[in-house]
Amino acid sequence: MVPEFSDTEIAELQAEDPDIGPVFDWLISKHQPPDDLVRSMSLETRNLWSQCPAIKILDALLVREKENHPVQLVVPECLRKQLFQMAHAGPLAAHLAGQRTFKHLAQAY
Repeated sequence: MVPEFSDTEIAELQAEDPDIGPVFDWLISKHQPPDDLVRSMSLETRNLWSQCPAIKILDALLVREKENHPVQLVVPECLRKQLFQMAHAGPLAAHLAGQRTFKHLAQAY
């Protein structure tokens, strides 16, 4: 899903991410966390969890799957800058402005 990284590597990075990791673990273990635990988590973790059931594990990766939308990979923080740079400066980027690059990335990630 992300060039230069295998699905296994991305899944490991998702599990290690401080914001994505808890959601990844809850979905893998099929564990419904107590509301107090969710409230104690970061804003990003709470926002991600609030998107269930659109957030799910698909082929060992945490993704967002909404009706009539393409499946989106939940990108770990450590890959976001690199992914943006690849999309913005890559050979197919045509030097899109920052906002347009972000909009383009948002369709898949």
